[in-house]
Amino acid sequence: MSLDSPSSDNATTIQQIISLFNGLSTNFARRAAYHGLLNQLNSAEWCELRARIEQRTFQKDILGESPPEIALQIVQHLSVSDLHVLKRVSRRWHALLSSASTQRTVYCQWTNNSSAHLTTAQITRYAQRRLSLERGQPVAAAAAAAARRAVRVIDGQPSPHSTAPTPNTFAYAHGRLAWLSCPDLLLVHSIRNATRQQFCTENRDRFRLVGISNSVVVAISTRA
Repeated sequence: MSLDSPSSDNATTIQQIISLFNGLSTNFARRAAYHGLLNQLNSAEWCELRARIEQRTFQKDILGESPPEIALQIVQHLSVSDLHVLKRVSRRWHALLSSASTQRTVYCQWTNNSSAHLTTAQITRYAQRRLSLERGQPVAAAAAAAARRAVRVIDGQPSPHSTAPTPNTFAYAHGRLAWLSCPDLLLVHSIRNATRQQFCTENRDRFRLVGISNSVVVAISTRA
Protein backbone atom coordinates (compact mmCIF):
# COMPACT_ATOMS: atom_id res chain seq x y z
CA MET A 1 0.00 0.00 0.00
CA SER A 2 1.28 3.48 -0.85
CA LEU A 3 2.21 5.78 2.01
CA ASP A 4 -0.15 8.40 0.50
CA SER A 5 -3.07 5.98 0.28
CA PRO A 6 -5.61 6.25 3.11
CA SER A 7 -6.28 3.23 5.26
CA SER A 8 -9.63 1.54 4.93
CA ASP A 9 -10.87 3.24 8.11
CA ASN A 10 -9.74 6.66 6.90
CA ALA A 11 -11.22 6.01 3.46
CA THR A 12 -14.56 5.27 5.09
CA THR A 13 -14.34 8.43 7.18
CA ILE A 14 -13.43 10.52 4.12
CA GLN A 15 -16.40 9.14 2.21
CA GLN A 16 -18.68 9.92 5.14
CA ILE A 17 -17.42 13.51 5.26
CA ILE A 18 -18.01 13.91 1.51
CA SER A 19 -21.49 12.39 1.81
CA LEU A 20 -22.36 14.68 4.71
CA PHE A 21 -21.15 17.72 2.74
CA ASN A 22 -23.19 16.70 -0.30
CA GLY A 23 -26.19 16.33 1.97
CA LEU A 24 -26.12 19.98 3.00
CA SER A 25 -29.13 21.63 1.37
CA THR A 26 -28.32 25.34 1.50
CA ASN A 27 -25.50 27.50 0.20
CA PHE A 28 -25.06 28.93 3.69
CA ALA A 29 -24.51 25.47 5.19
CA ARG A 30 -22.07 24.42 2.45
CA ARG A 31 -20.15 27.68 2.83
CA ALA A 32 -19.90 27.25 6.60
CA ALA A 33 -18.65 23.68 6.14
CA TYR A 34 -15.90 24.41 3.63
CA HIS A 35 -14.86 27.56 5.49
CA GLY A 36 -14.45 25.39 8.57
CA LEU A 37 -12.29 22.93 6.62
CA LEU A 38 -10.18 25.72 5.11
CA ASN A 39 -9.45 27.04 8.58
CA GLN A 40 -7.88 23.69 9.45
CA LEU A 41 -5.37 23.61 6.55
CA ASN A 42 -1.65 23.93 7.14
CA SER A 43 0.78 25.76 4.82
CA ALA A 44 1.57 22.74 2.66
CA GLU A 45 -2.12 22.01 2.20
CA TRP A 46 -2.77 25.63 1.22
CA CYS A 47 -0.05 25.36 -1.44
CA GLU A 48 -1.65 22.19 -2.78
CA LEU A 49 -5.06 23.87 -2.79
CA ARG A 50 -3.65 26.85 -4.68
CA ALA A 51 -2.23 24.53 -7.36
CA ARG A 52 -5.66 22.90 -7.73
CA ILE A 53 -7.37 26.28 -8.03
CA GLU A 54 -4.98 27.39 -10.78
CA GLN A 55 -6.14 24.40 -12.84
CA ARG A 56 -9.72 25.68 -12.85
CA THR A 57 -11.15 28.20 -15.30
CA PHE A 58 -13.43 30.79 -13.72
CA GLN A 59 -15.96 32.72 -15.80
CA LYS A 60 -17.48 36.05 -14.91
CA ASP A 61 -20.14 38.07 -16.69
CA ILE A 62 -18.15 41.29 -16.90
CA LEU A 63 -20.64 43.02 -19.20
CA GLY A 64 -23.73 41.98 -17.27
CA GLU A 65 -22.29 42.97 -13.89
CA SER A 66 -20.68 46.24 -14.98
CA PRO A 67 -22.26 49.63 -14.25
CA PRO A 68 -24.05 51.07 -17.32
CA GLU A 69 -21.34 53.66 -18.00
CA ILE A 70 -18.65 50.93 -18.05
CA ALA A 71 -20.81 48.60 -20.15
CA LEU A 72 -21.17 51.34 -22.77
CA GLN A 73 -17.39 51.51 -23.11
CA ILE A 74 -17.44 47.79 -23.94
CA VAL A 75 -20.40 47.61 -26.31
CA GLN A 76 -19.23 50.51 -28.48
CA HIS A 77 -16.66 48.13 -29.99
CA LEU A 78 -19.28 45.57 -31.08
CA SER A 79 -20.12 45.03 -34.73
CA VAL A 80 -23.71 45.11 -35.97
CA SER A 81 -23.91 41.33 -36.09
CA ASP A 82 -22.34 40.97 -32.63
CA LEU A 83 -24.87 43.38 -31.15
CA HIS A 84 -27.70 41.35 -32.69
CA VAL A 85 -26.41 37.89 -31.73
CA LEU A 86 -25.28 38.73 -28.19
CA LYS A 87 -28.77 39.85 -27.18
CA ARG A 88 -29.58 36.13 -26.92
CA VAL A 89 -27.04 35.47 -24.14
CA SER A 90 -29.32 36.45 -21.25
CA ARG A 91 -32.17 38.73 -20.28
CA ARG A 92 -29.67 41.12 -18.74
CA TRP A 93 -27.66 41.31 -21.97
CA HIS A 94 -30.83 41.73 -24.03
CA ALA A 95 -31.99 44.62 -21.85
CA LEU A 96 -28.56 46.25 -21.88
CA LEU A 97 -27.93 45.90 -25.63
CA SER A 98 -31.47 47.03 -26.47
CA SER A 99 -31.38 50.15 -24.31
CA ALA A 100 -31.61 53.58 -25.93
CA SER A 101 -28.21 54.67 -24.58
CA THR A 102 -26.50 51.58 -26.02
CA GLN A 103 -28.24 51.98 -29.37
CA ARG A 104 -27.19 55.63 -29.65
CA THR A 105 -23.61 54.84 -28.61
CA VAL A 106 -23.08 52.08 -31.15
CA TYR A 107 -24.86 54.07 -33.89
CA CYS A 108 -22.41 56.94 -33.38
CA GLN A 109 -19.55 54.46 -33.47
CA TRP A 110 -20.82 52.82 -36.69
CA THR A 111 -21.49 56.08 -38.53
CA ASN A 112 -19.04 58.56 -36.92
CA ASN A 113 -22.06 60.81 -36.53
CA SER A 114 -22.49 62.05 -32.97
CA SER A 115 -25.06 64.73 -33.82
CA ALA A 116 -27.85 62.46 -35.07
CA HIS A 117 -30.97 62.30 -32.91
CA LEU A 118 -32.68 59.10 -33.96
CA THR A 119 -35.28 57.00 -32.21
CA THR A 120 -34.48 53.47 -31.10
CA ALA A 121 -36.73 52.16 -33.88
CA GLN A 122 -34.81 54.14 -36.51
CA ILE A 123 -31.46 52.86 -35.22
CA THR A 124 -32.82 49.30 -35.22
CA ARG A 125 -33.89 49.67 -38.87
CA TYR A 126 -30.45 51.05 -39.74
CA ALA A 127 -28.78 48.10 -38.01
CA GLN A 128 -31.01 45.62 -39.86
CA ARG A 129 -30.20 47.19 -43.22
CA ARG A 130 -26.49 47.32 -42.47
CA LEU A 131 -26.46 43.70 -41.28
CA SER A 132 -28.24 42.62 -44.47
CA LEU A 133 -25.69 44.47 -46.59
CA GLU A 134 -22.80 42.91 -44.68
CA ARG A 135 -24.29 39.48 -45.38
CA GLY A 136 -24.86 40.31 -49.04
CA GLN A 137 -28.64 40.26 -48.61
CA PRO A 138 -29.80 43.84 -49.07
CA VAL A 139 -33.26 42.73 -50.18
CA ALA A 140 -33.76 39.86 -47.80
CA ALA A 141 -36.60 41.31 -45.77
CA ALA A 142 -38.41 44.03 -47.51
CA ALA A 143 -37.11 43.23 -50.70
CA ALA A 144 -39.26 43.25 -53.74
CA ALA A 145 -39.88 47.00 -53.67
CA ALA A 146 -36.20 47.78 -53.08
CA ALA A 147 -35.20 45.36 -55.83
CA ARG A 148 -37.59 46.97 -58.31
CA ARG A 149 -36.20 50.41 -57.47
CA ALA A 150 -32.61 49.22 -57.93
CA VAL A 151 -33.36 47.61 -61.28
CA ARG A 152 -35.29 50.66 -62.45
CA VAL A 153 -32.36 52.95 -61.63
CA ILE A 154 -29.84 50.70 -63.39
CA ASP A 155 -31.92 49.36 -66.25
CA GLY A 156 -34.22 52.25 -67.06
CA GLN A 157 -37.81 51.42 -67.99
CA PRO A 158 -38.43 47.65 -67.95
CA SER A 159 -39.45 45.89 -71.11
CA PRO A 160 -42.96 44.40 -71.47
CA HIS A 161 -41.45 40.95 -70.83
CA SER A 162 -39.50 41.96 -67.71
CA THR A 163 -39.86 39.91 -64.55
CA ALA A 164 -40.62 41.81 -61.34
CA PRO A 165 -37.68 41.13 -59.00
CA THR A 166 -38.31 39.08 -55.88
CA PRO A 167 -35.90 37.90 -53.15
CA ASN A 168 -35.44 34.71 -55.19
CA THR A 169 -34.72 36.45 -58.49
CA PHE A 170 -32.57 39.34 -57.26
CA ALA A 171 -29.18 39.01 -55.54
CA TYR A 172 -26.31 41.25 -54.47
CA ALA A 173 -22.73 40.64 -53.33
CA HIS A 174 -19.47 42.61 -53.40
CA GLY A 175 -20.78 45.44 -55.56
CA ARG A 176 -22.55 43.24 -58.13
CA LEU A 177 -26.27 42.93 -58.76
CA ALA A 178 -27.85 39.91 -60.44
CA TRP A 179 -31.49 39.75 -61.53
CA LEU A 180 -33.76 38.29 -64.15
CA SER A 181 -34.44 40.75 -66.92
CA CYS A 182 -36.76 38.14 -68.41
CA PRO A 183 -37.70 34.71 -67.07
CA ASP A 184 -34.98 33.15 -69.23
CA LEU A 185 -32.32 35.91 -69.13
CA LEU A 186 -29.99 36.66 -66.21
CA LEU A 187 -28.25 40.04 -66.00
CA VAL A 188 -25.22 40.79 -63.81
CA HIS A 189 -24.33 44.45 -63.28
CA SER A 190 -21.15 45.68 -61.58
CA ILE A 191 -21.82 48.87 -59.69
CA ARG A 192 -18.12 49.61 -59.28
CA ASN A 193 -17.09 49.61 -62.95
CA ALA A 194 -20.49 49.90 -64.69
CA THR A 195 -20.05 46.70 -66.70
CA ARG A 196 -22.78 44.21 -67.48
CA GLN A 197 -23.03 40.56 -68.44
CA GLN A 198 -26.02 38.48 -69.45
CA PHE A 199 -26.55 34.74 -69.31
CA CYS A 200 -29.07 32.24 -70.60
CA THR A 201 -29.15 28.50 -71.19
CA GLU A 202 -28.87 26.94 -74.62
CA ASN A 203 -32.57 26.06 -74.54
CA ARG A 204 -33.64 29.36 -72.96
CA ASP A 205 -34.84 27.62 -69.79
CA ARG A 206 -36.81 29.72 -67.33
CA PHE A 207 -34.95 30.56 -64.13
CA ARG A 208 -36.52 30.46 -60.69
CA LEU A 209 -33.63 31.18 -58.32
CA VAL A 210 -30.64 33.55 -58.58
CA GLY A 211 -27.52 33.81 -56.43
CA ILE A 212 -24.20 35.63 -56.63
CA SER A 213 -20.92 35.79 -54.70
CA ASN A 214 -17.58 37.46 -55.27
CA SER A 215 -16.61 34.94 -57.95
CA VAL A 216 -19.67 32.83 -58.80
CA VAL A 217 -23.05 33.50 -60.39
CA VAL A 218 -25.74 30.86 -59.90
CA ALA A 219 -29.12 30.54 -61.58
CA ILE A 220 -31.34 27.50 -61.11
CA SER A 221 -33.85 26.77 -63.84
CA THR A 222 -37.10 24.86 -63.68
CA ARG A 223 -35.16 21.92 -65.13
CA ALA A 224 -32.45 22.35 -62.44
